[in-house]
Amino acid sequence: MLRNVLVIMTAMCLSLTSCQNKQINEELAKYKELDSKEASNIETVKQFYMHLDKFLDEQERNAFTNMWSSGSKRFGGSSDESMSMEEMTPFLKSWYTAFPDLKHQIVNIIAKND
Repeated sequence: MLRNVLVIMTAMCLSLTSCQNKQINEELAKYKELDSKEASNIETVKQFYMHLDKFLDEQERNAFTNMWSSGSKRFGGSSDESMSMEEMTPFLKSWYTAFPDLKHQIVNIIAKND
């Protein structure tokens, strides 16, 4: 009788441990996915500014504009008016022509919980 009780209790403990391990593994997988998304977001920001800083180069300009969705709009300054990338391109060309040494320096990127 005692032996049967021990076998049943051992089986229950193993079952509980197995469930806990499954929950831990699922939670760990969620954190790994979140870390991967955050790393991807950080890389996107770095690529964005790398291409923007070389906007006068046609290949870099194409890479920069390809980062944007075709129907997206940009807002800047105090204007309530949006601009498409096609409308923004001449402005950016003139801006980087006027300031050819302009380079962005990323100091901090906050990608947690985003």
